[in-house]
Amino acid sequence: MMRLAVLLSTMWALTQGCPTIISKSQWGGRAPTCRTALGSKLAYIVIHHTEGTACSSQSTCSSQMKNIQNYHMNSRGWCDIGYNFLIGGDGKVYEGRGWTSLGAHATNYNSRSIGISFIGSFMNSAPTTAAQNAAKSLISCAVSRGTVSSTYTLKGHRNVGSTDCPGNSLYNIIRSWPRFQAYDIYANLEINGVILGAHCFKLAALADDLLVHLVGPQDSLAALLESFSEYGDFAGFKLNLQKSVVLPLMLWFSDFVGMLFLFAGRLARFVIWVCGWDLKPNLTKMTRLVMLLLLLSALWAIAQGCPPIISRAKWGARSTRCNQSLGRNLRYIFIHHTEGSSCNSLSTCSAQLKGIQNYHISKKWCDIAYSFLISADGSVYEGRGWSSVGTHTSGYNSKSIAISFIGDFMKYAPTNAALNAAKSLISCAVSRGSVSSAYTVKGHRNVNPTSCPGDALYNVIKTWPSFRA
Repeated sequence: MMRLAVLLSTMWALTQGCPTIISKSQWGGRAPTCRTALGSKLAYIVIHHTEGTACSSQSTCSSQMKNIQNYHMNSRGWCDIGYNFLIGGDGKVYEGRGWTSLGAHATNYNSRSIGISFIGSFMNSAPTTAAQNAAKSLISCAVSRGTVSSTYTLKGHRNVGSTDCPGNSLYNIIRSWPRFQAYDIYANLEINGVILGAHCFKLAALADDLLVHLVGPQDSLAALLESFSEYGDFAGFKLNLQKSVVLPLMLWFSDFVGMLFLFAGRLARFVIWVCGWDLKPNLTKMTRLVMLLLLLSALWAIAQGCPPIISRAKWGARSTRCNQSLGRNLRYIFIHHTEGSSCNSLSTCSAQLKGIQNYHISKKWCDIAYSFLISADGSVYEGRGWSSVGTHTSGYNSKSIAISFIGDFMKYAPTNAALNAAKSLISCAVSRGSVSSAYTVKGHRNVNPTSCPGDALYNVIKTWPSFRA
Protein backbone atom coordinates (compact mmCIF):
# COMPACT_ATOMS: atom_id res chain seq x y z
CA MET A 1 0.00 0.00 0.00
CA MET A 2 2.84 2.41 0.89
CA ARG A 3 4.58 1.72 -2.43
CA LEU A 4 1.34 2.39 -4.30
CA ALA A 5 0.87 5.71 -2.47
CA VAL A 6 4.43 6.79 -3.30
CA LEU A 7 3.95 5.77 -6.95
CA LEU A 8 0.67 7.68 -7.27
CA SER A 9 2.22 10.72 -5.58
CA THR A 10 5.15 10.64 -7.99
CA MET A 11 2.87 10.29 -11.03
CA TRP A 12 0.74 13.22 -9.84
CA ALA A 13 3.86 15.35 -9.35
CA LEU A 14 4.99 14.60 -12.90
CA THR A 15 1.66 15.82 -14.27
CA GLN A 16 2.25 19.09 -12.40
CA GLY A 17 5.73 19.54 -13.91
CA CYS A 18 7.25 18.92 -10.49
CA PRO A 19 10.70 17.50 -9.73
CA THR A 20 11.08 14.34 -7.68
CA ILE A 21 11.09 15.27 -3.99
CA ILE A 22 12.95 13.18 -1.41
CA SER A 23 10.39 12.83 1.37
CA LYS A 24 11.12 13.48 5.02
CA SER A 25 10.80 9.77 5.77
CA GLN A 26 13.32 8.97 3.02
CA TRP A 27 16.00 11.25 4.48
CA GLY A 28 15.20 10.20 8.04
CA GLY A 29 13.59 13.36 9.40
CA ARG A 30 12.09 13.63 12.86
CA ALA A 31 8.37 14.21 13.35
CA PRO A 32 7.51 17.89 13.97
CA THR A 33 6.39 18.93 17.44
CA CYS A 34 3.78 21.34 16.06
CA ARG A 35 2.22 22.34 12.76
CA THR A 36 0.47 25.42 11.36
CA ALA A 37 -1.27 25.09 8.01
CA LEU A 38 0.11 27.12 5.10
CA GLY A 39 -2.33 28.69 2.67
CA SER A 40 -2.36 28.65 -1.13
CA LYS A 41 -1.76 31.27 -3.83
CA LEU A 42 1.14 32.62 -1.76
CA ALA A 43 2.66 35.94 -2.82
CA TYR A 44 6.34 35.18 -2.23
CA ILE A 45 9.13 32.68 -2.71
CA VAL A 46 12.17 33.36 -0.50
CA ILE A 47 15.57 31.89 -1.38
CA HIS A 48 18.07 30.91 1.34
CA HIS A 49 21.29 29.02 1.85
CA THR A 50 22.02 26.89 4.91
CA GLU A 51 25.50 28.47 5.36
CA GLY A 52 26.99 25.09 6.27
CA THR A 53 28.69 22.31 4.35
CA ALA A 54 27.41 21.45 0.86
CA CYS A 55 26.47 17.90 -0.15
CA SER A 56 26.41 16.01 -3.43
CA SER A 57 24.71 12.66 -2.81
CA GLN A 58 21.50 11.50 -1.21
CA SER A 59 23.36 9.92 1.70
CA THR A 60 25.46 13.01 2.52
CA CYS A 61 22.52 15.35 1.94
CA SER A 62 20.31 13.23 4.20
CA SER A 63 22.95 13.52 6.91
CA GLN A 64 23.05 17.30 6.44
CA MET A 65 19.26 17.48 6.57
CA LYS A 66 19.26 15.68 9.93
CA ASN A 67 21.92 18.06 11.27
CA ILE A 68 19.97 21.12 10.15
CA GLN A 69 16.71 19.81 11.58
CA ASN A 70 18.38 18.97 14.90
CA TYR A 71 19.90 22.45 15.07
CA HIS A 72 16.60 24.15 14.28
CA MET A 73 14.65 22.05 16.78
CA ASN A 74 17.20 21.62 19.59
CA SER A 75 19.12 24.90 19.50
CA ARG A 76 16.60 27.31 17.97
CA GLY A 77 13.55 25.84 19.70
CA TRP A 78 11.52 25.53 16.48
CA CYS A 79 9.05 22.72 15.99
CA ASP A 80 10.69 21.45 12.79
CA ILE A 81 13.34 22.27 10.19
CA GLY A 82 12.81 25.89 9.15
CA TYR A 83 12.54 25.64 5.36
CA ASN A 84 9.79 24.23 3.17
CA PHE A 85 12.27 22.59 0.79
CA LEU A 86 16.04 22.22 0.53
CA ILE A 87 18.16 21.49 -2.53
CA GLY A 88 21.40 19.53 -2.56
CA GLY A 89 24.36 19.81 -4.88
CA ASP A 90 23.13 16.58 -6.46
CA GLY A 91 20.12 18.48 -7.85
CA LYS A 92 17.65 16.61 -5.65
CA VAL A 93 14.89 18.38 -3.76
CA TYR A 94 14.50 17.42 -0.09
CA GLU A 95 11.23 17.91 1.74
CA GLY A 96 11.38 20.19 4.76
CA ARG A 97 8.02 21.43 6.01
CA GLY A 98 6.62 20.80 2.54
CA TRP A 99 3.74 22.45 0.71
CA THR A 100 1.20 22.64 3.50
CA SER A 101 3.07 23.62 6.69
CA LEU A 102 4.07 27.14 7.71
CA GLY A 103 7.86 27.54 7.77
CA ALA A 104 10.23 29.43 10.09
CA HIS A 105 12.61 30.90 7.55
CA ALA A 106 11.80 34.60 6.98
CA THR A 107 10.34 36.77 9.74
CA ASN A 108 7.05 38.44 8.71
CA TYR A 109 6.96 36.40 5.50
CA ASN A 110 6.49 32.84 6.77
CA SER A 111 2.71 32.85 6.32
CA ARG A 112 2.97 34.40 2.84
CA SER A 113 5.75 32.38 1.27
CA ILE A 114 7.57 29.14 0.81
CA GLY A 115 11.24 29.03 1.73
CA ILE A 116 13.66 27.21 -0.57
CA SER A 117 17.16 26.74 0.82
CA PHE A 118 20.27 25.59 -1.04
CA ILE A 119 22.37 23.27 1.13
CA GLY A 120 25.79 24.89 1.54
CA SER A 121 27.38 28.32 1.83
CA PHE A 122 27.22 30.43 -1.33
CA MET A 123 28.95 33.67 -0.44
CA ASN A 124 31.83 33.14 -2.86
CA SER A 125 30.75 30.30 -5.13
CA ALA A 126 27.51 29.39 -6.88
CA PRO A 127 25.39 26.26 -6.40
CA THR A 128 25.73 23.54 -9.01
CA THR A 129 23.80 23.86 -12.25
CA ALA A 130 21.80 20.80 -11.21
CA ALA A 131 20.78 22.51 -7.97
CA GLN A 132 19.78 25.73 -9.76
CA ASN A 133 17.71 23.83 -12.32
CA ALA A 134 16.01 21.88 -9.53
CA ALA A 135 15.05 25.15 -7.82
CA LYS A 136 13.56 26.56 -11.03
CA SER A 137 11.61 23.35 -11.56
CA LEU A 138 10.35 23.46 -7.97
CA ILE A 139 9.18 27.06 -8.42
CA SER A 140 7.28 26.12 -11.59
CA CYS A 141 5.75 23.23 -9.67
CA ALA A 142 4.68 25.57 -6.85
CA VAL A 143 2.81 27.74 -9.35
CA SER A 144 1.24 24.88 -11.32
CA ARG A 145 -0.09 23.18 -8.19
CA GLY A 146 -1.56 26.46 -6.89
CA THR A 147 0.58 26.78 -3.77
CA VAL A 148 2.13 29.99 -5.09
CA SER A 149 0.37 32.68 -7.10
CA SER A 150 1.28 33.00 -10.77
CA THR A 151 2.13 36.64 -9.96
CA TYR A 152 4.49 35.67 -7.13
CA THR A 153 7.55 37.73 -6.22
CA LEU A 154 10.95 36.06 -5.80
CA LYS A 155 13.23 37.43 -3.09
CA GLY A 156 16.47 36.60 -1.37
CA HIS A 157 16.38 36.31 2.42
CA ARG A 158 18.49 39.49 2.66
CA ASN A 159 15.69 41.45 0.98
CA VAL A 160 13.31 40.78 3.86
CA GLY A 161 15.64 40.30 6.83
CA SER A 162 18.90 41.62 8.28
CA THR A 163 21.23 38.95 6.87
CA ASP A 164 23.65 38.23 4.02
CA CYS A 165 21.65 35.08 3.14
CA PRO A 166 21.51 33.53 0.53
CA GLY A 167 25.16 34.50 0.00
CA ASN A 168 26.54 36.97 -2.52
CA SER A 169 27.11 34.49 -5.35
CA LEU A 170 23.69 32.87 -5.13
CA TYR A 171 22.01 36.25 -4.69
CA ASN A 172 23.62 37.55 -7.88
CA ILE A 173 22.19 34.53 -9.71
CA ILE A 174 18.60 34.78 -8.49
CA ARG A 175 18.52 38.49 -9.37
CA SER A 176 18.40 37.35 -13.01
CA TRP A 177 15.52 34.90 -12.43
CA PRO A 178 11.95 35.70 -13.52
CA ARG A 179 9.83 37.68 -11.05
CA PHE A 180 12.76 38.64 -8.81
CA GLN A 181 12.20 41.95 -7.02
CA ALA A 182 14.52 43.19 -4.31
CA TYR A 183 12.15 45.69 -2.74
CA ASP A 184 8.39 46.15 -2.54
CA ILE A 185 7.72 49.59 -4.01
CA TYR A 186 4.19 50.92 -4.13
CA ALA A 187 2.68 54.21 -5.26
CA ASN A 188 0.70 56.11 -2.66
CA LEU A 189 -1.43 58.89 -4.11
CA GLU A 190 -2.01 60.45 -0.69
CA ILE A 191 1.59 61.50 -0.27
CA ASN A 192 4.25 62.84 -2.60
CA GLY A 193 6.54 59.90 -2.24
CA VAL A 194 6.79 56.14 -2.23
CA ILE A 195 6.60 53.39 0.36
CA LEU A 196 9.67 51.18 0.54
CA GLY A 197 8.82 48.06 2.51
CA ALA A 198 7.49 49.26 5.86
CA HIS A 199 9.24 52.65 5.70
CA CYS A 200 7.59 55.72 4.21
CA PHE A 201 9.76 58.32 2.50
CA LYS A 202 8.72 61.78 1.39
CA LEU A 203 10.64 62.93 -1.67
CA ALA A 204 11.78 66.53 -1.94
CA ALA A 205 12.09 68.20 -5.34
CA LEU A 206 15.78 68.88 -4.80
CA ALA A 207 18.24 67.26 -2.42
CA ASP A 208 21.89 68.20 -2.17
CA ASP A 209 23.40 65.76 0.32
CA LEU A 210 22.80 62.20 1.35
CA LEU A 211 24.42 60.65 4.43
CA VAL A 212 24.59 56.87 4.27
CA HIS A 213 26.11 54.41 6.75
CA LEU A 214 27.60 51.49 4.80
CA VAL A 215 29.32 48.46 6.29
CA GLY A 216 31.93 47.29 3.79
CA PRO A 217 31.42 50.10 1.23
CA GLN A 218 33.73 48.40 -1.25
CA ASP A 219 31.10 45.65 -1.53
CA SER A 220 27.93 47.68 -0.90
CA LEU A 221 28.27 50.91 -2.87
CA ALA A 222 27.45 49.48 -6.30
CA ALA A 223 24.33 47.78 -4.95
CA LEU A 224 23.31 51.01 -3.20
CA LEU A 225 23.58 53.05 -6.40
CA GLU A 226 21.61 50.37 -8.25
CA SER A 227 18.88 50.65 -5.61
CA PHE A 228 18.77 54.43 -6.08
CA SER A 229 18.28 53.86 -9.78
CA GLU A 230 15.48 51.35 -9.15
CA TYR A 231 13.68 53.70 -6.76
CA GLY A 232 14.19 56.63 -9.11
CA ASP A 233 12.70 54.87 -12.10
CA PHE A 234 9.54 54.33 -10.11
CA ALA A 235 9.30 57.56 -8.14
CA GLY A 236 10.44 60.02 -10.77
CA PHE A 237 13.75 61.22 -9.39
CA LYS A 238 17.27 60.72 -10.64
CA LEU A 239 20.69 60.61 -9.06
CA ASN A 240 23.08 62.55 -11.28
CA LEU A 241 26.13 60.31 -11.20
CA GLN A 242 28.13 62.65 -13.44
CA LYS A 243 27.83 65.53 -10.98
CA SER A 244 27.71 63.55 -7.75
CA VAL A 245 30.73 63.15 -5.52
CA VAL A 246 31.14 60.40 -2.94
CA LEU A 247 32.95 61.60 0.17
CA PRO A 248 33.89 58.58 2.30
CA LEU A 249 33.90 59.14 6.05
CA MET A 250 35.50 56.24 7.87
CA LEU A 251 34.48 55.56 11.47
CA TRP A 252 36.68 53.08 13.29
CA PHE A 253 34.49 53.03 16.37
CA SER A 254 30.87 52.86 17.39
CA ASP A 255 28.35 55.16 15.72
CA PHE A 256 27.42 56.82 19.00
CA VAL A 257 30.96 57.79 19.93
CA GLY A 258 31.73 58.53 16.29
CA MET A 259 29.00 61.13 16.06
CA LEU A 260 30.21 62.72 19.29
CA PHE A 261 33.68 62.89 17.83
CA LEU A 262 32.45 64.42 14.56
CA PHE A 263 30.54 67.14 16.36
CA ALA A 264 33.51 68.21 18.45
CA GLY A 265 31.78 71.23 19.96
CA ARG A 266 28.94 69.09 21.26
CA LEU A 267 31.43 66.55 22.56
CA ALA A 268 33.14 69.23 24.64
CA ARG A 269 29.79 70.34 26.05
CA PHE A 270 28.88 66.72 26.80
CA VAL A 271 32.08 66.23 28.82
CA ILE A 272 31.45 69.44 30.74
CA TRP A 273 27.83 68.49 31.31
CA VAL A 274 28.46 65.00 32.67
CA CYS A 275 31.23 66.32 34.89
CA GLY A 276 28.72 68.69 36.45
CA TRP A 277 30.24 71.99 35.38
CA ASP A 278 27.14 72.78 33.34
CA LEU A 279 24.70 72.18 36.15
CA LYS A 280 21.54 70.21 35.48
CA PRO A 281 19.46 70.00 38.66
CA ASN A 282 17.53 66.92 37.49
CA LEU A 283 20.65 64.74 37.28
CA THR A 284 22.17 63.18 40.38
CA LYS A 285 25.91 63.08 40.93
CA MET A 286 25.82 59.29 40.56
CA THR A 287 24.11 59.57 37.15
CA ARG A 288 26.76 62.02 35.98
CA LEU A 289 29.52 59.78 37.28
CA VAL A 290 28.12 56.74 35.45
CA MET A 291 27.81 58.74 32.22
CA LEU A 292 31.37 60.00 32.59
CA LEU A 293 32.68 56.48 33.17
CA LEU A 294 30.84 55.25 30.08
CA LEU A 295 32.32 58.07 28.02
CA LEU A 296 35.84 57.48 29.33
CA SER A 297 35.46 53.75 28.67
CA ALA A 298 34.42 54.45 25.07
CA LEU A 299 37.28 56.91 24.57
CA TRP A 300 39.74 54.40 26.07
CA ALA A 301 38.51 51.75 23.63
CA ILE A 302 39.05 54.20 20.77
CA ALA A 303 42.57 54.94 21.97
CA GLN A 304 43.29 51.21 22.11
CA GLY A 305 41.90 50.69 18.61
CA CYS A 306 39.61 47.96 19.97
CA PRO A 307 36.40 46.80 18.28
CA PRO A 308 33.20 46.53 20.34
CA ILE A 309 33.10 43.12 22.04
CA ILE A 310 29.82 41.39 22.83
CA SER A 311 30.16 40.19 26.41
CA ARG A 312 29.45 36.70 27.71
CA ALA A 313 26.47 38.04 29.62
CA LYS A 314 24.99 39.53 26.46
CA TRP A 315 25.15 36.27 24.48
CA GLY A 316 23.97 34.24 27.48
CA ALA A 317 27.06 32.21 28.42
CA ARG A 318 26.99 29.70 31.24
CA SER A 319 29.06 30.45 34.35
CA THR A 320 32.67 29.38 33.95
CA ARG A 321 34.59 26.95 36.14
CA CYS A 322 37.94 28.15 34.78
CA ASN A 323 40.46 29.63 37.20
CA GLN A 324 43.78 29.66 35.32
CA SER A 325 44.87 33.22 34.58
CA LEU A 326 46.40 34.14 31.23
CA GLY A 327 49.53 36.25 31.22
CA ARG A 328 50.40 39.32 29.17
CA ASN A 329 52.76 40.03 26.26
CA LEU A 330 51.88 36.65 24.78
CA ARG A 331 53.90 35.39 21.83
CA TYR A 332 51.19 33.83 19.67
CA ILE A 333 47.78 34.43 18.14
CA PHE A 334 46.06 31.30 16.80
CA ILE A 335 43.33 31.38 14.18
CA HIS A 336 40.58 28.73 14.23
CA HIS A 337 37.17 28.05 12.72
CA THR A 338 34.29 26.41 14.56
CA GLU A 339 33.54 24.09 11.58
CA GLY A 340 29.78 24.51 12.03
CA SER A 341 27.19 26.90 10.63
CA SER A 342 28.01 30.59 10.31
CA CYS A 343 25.82 33.36 11.74
CA ASN A 344 25.27 37.07 11.20
CA SER A 345 23.03 38.43 13.95
CA LEU A 346 23.12 38.61 17.74
CA SER A 347 20.25 36.16 18.13
CA THR A 348 21.60 33.49 15.76
CA CYS A 349 25.19 33.89 16.94
CA SER A 350 24.17 33.71 20.60
CA ALA A 351 22.44 30.40 19.87
CA GLN A 352 25.57 29.19 18.07
CA LEU A 353 27.87 30.21 20.93
CA LYS A 354 25.67 28.49 23.50
CA GLY A 355 25.78 25.32 21.42
CA ILE A 356 29.57 25.52 21.09
CA GLN A 357 30.01 26.19 24.82
CA ASN A 358 27.76 23.27 25.73
CA TYR A 359 29.70 20.99 23.40
CA HIS A 360 33.07 22.07 24.80
CA ILE A 361 31.91 21.62 28.39
CA SER A 362 30.62 18.15 27.44
CA LYS A 363 34.24 17.37 26.48
CA LYS A 364 35.15 18.04 30.13
CA TRP A 365 36.64 21.45 29.37
CA CYS A 366 35.79 24.15 31.86
CA ASP A 367 34.31 26.57 29.31
CA ILE A 368 34.12 27.47 25.63
CA ALA A 369 37.64 26.91 24.30
CA TYR A 370 38.46 30.12 22.41
CA SER A 371 39.41 33.56 23.67
CA PHE A 372 37.16 35.32 21.15
CA LEU A 373 34.85 34.36 18.29
CA ILE A 374 33.90 36.38 15.21
CA SER A 375 30.67 36.21 13.22
CA ALA A 376 29.91 36.92 9.56
CA ASP A 377 28.58 40.41 10.35
CA GLY A 378 31.92 41.39 11.91
CA SER A 379 30.81 41.17 15.53
CA VAL A 380 33.35 40.01 18.12
CA TYR A 381 32.06 37.72 20.88
CA GLU A 382 33.83 37.19 24.19
CA GLY A 383 34.84 33.60 24.85
CA ARG A 384 37.33 33.23 27.68
CA GLY A 385 38.42 36.78 27.03
CA TRP A 386 41.74 38.45 27.69
CA SER A 387 42.55 37.00 31.10
CA SER A 388 41.72 33.26 31.08
CA VAL A 389 43.78 30.44 29.56
CA GLY A 390 41.90 28.73 26.74
CA THR A 391 41.65 25.11 25.59
CA HIS A 392 42.14 25.65 21.88
CA THR A 393 45.69 24.71 20.85
CA SER A 394 47.51 21.89 22.60
CA GLY A 395 50.92 23.00 23.84
CA TYR A 396 50.20 26.70 23.26
CA ASN A 397 47.18 27.57 25.42
CA SER A 398 49.17 29.40 28.10
CA LYS A 399 51.14 31.51 25.63
CA SER A 400 48.50 32.60 23.13
CA ILE A 401 45.04 33.94 22.53
CA ALA A 402 42.75 32.18 20.09
CA ILE A 403 40.41 33.85 17.63
CA SER A 404 37.85 31.54 16.04
CA PHE A 405 35.71 32.42 13.04
CA ILE A 406 32.17 31.07 13.43
CA GLY A 407 31.53 28.78 10.46
CA ASP A 408 33.24 26.27 8.19
CA PHE A 409 35.92 27.82 5.98
CA MET A 410 37.38 24.88 4.10
CA LYS A 411 36.05 26.08 0.75
CA TYR A 412 34.94 29.65 1.37
CA ALA A 413 36.64 32.56 3.09
CA PRO A 414 34.93 34.55 5.87
CA THR A 415 33.25 37.84 5.01
CA ASN A 416 35.31 41.02 4.73
CA ALA A 417 33.53 42.30 7.84
CA ALA A 418 34.69 39.26 9.81
CA LEU A 419 38.27 39.48 8.53
CA ASN A 420 38.48 43.20 9.32
CA ALA A 421 37.11 42.56 12.81
CA ALA A 422 39.84 39.97 13.41
CA LYS A 423 42.55 42.40 12.29
CA SER A 424 41.12 45.09 14.56
CA LEU A 425 41.02 42.65 17.47
CA ILE A 426 44.66 41.71 16.90
CA SER A 427 45.67 45.39 16.90
CA CYS A 428 43.70 45.80 20.11
CA ALA A 429 45.48 42.82 21.70
CA VAL A 430 48.84 44.43 20.98
CA SER A 431 47.89 47.96 22.06
CA ARG A 432 46.46 46.78 25.39
CA GLY A 433 49.55 44.66 26.11
CA SER A 434 47.85 41.26 26.03
CA VAL A 435 50.01 40.22 23.08
CA SER A 436 53.61 41.17 22.38
CA SER A 437 54.28 43.60 19.54
CA ALA A 438 56.55 40.85 18.18
CA TYR A 439 53.71 38.30 18.12
CA THR A 440 53.37 35.51 15.55
CA VAL A 441 50.08 34.60 13.84
CA LYS A 442 49.53 30.90 13.20
CA GLY A 443 46.75 28.68 12.01
CA HIS A 444 45.71 25.83 14.28
CA ARG A 445 47.03 23.37 11.67
CA ASN A 446 50.55 24.78 12.01
CA VAL A 447 51.01 23.24 15.45
CA ASN A 448 48.43 20.44 15.73
CA PRO A 449 47.30 17.65 13.35
CA THR A 450 44.09 19.27 12.07
CA SER A 451 42.69 20.98 8.98
CA CYS A 452 41.58 23.95 11.12
CA PRO A 453 41.05 26.85 10.30
CA GLY A 454 39.99 25.49 6.91
CA ASP A 455 41.83 25.80 3.60
CA ALA A 456 40.16 29.02 2.43
CA LEU A 457 40.69 30.89 5.71
CA TYR A 458 44.22 29.55 6.04
CA ASN A 459 45.09 30.93 2.60
CA VAL A 460 43.83 34.33 3.77
CA ILE A 461 45.79 34.52 7.03
CA LYS A 462 48.98 33.44 5.24
CA THR A 463 49.00 36.95 3.75
CA TRP A 464 48.66 38.70 7.12
CA PRO A 465 51.57 40.51 8.78
CA SER A 466 53.41 38.43 11.39
CA PHE A 467 52.10 35.14 9.98
CA ARG A 468 54.62 32.34 10.25
CA ALA A 469 53.84 28.71 9.50
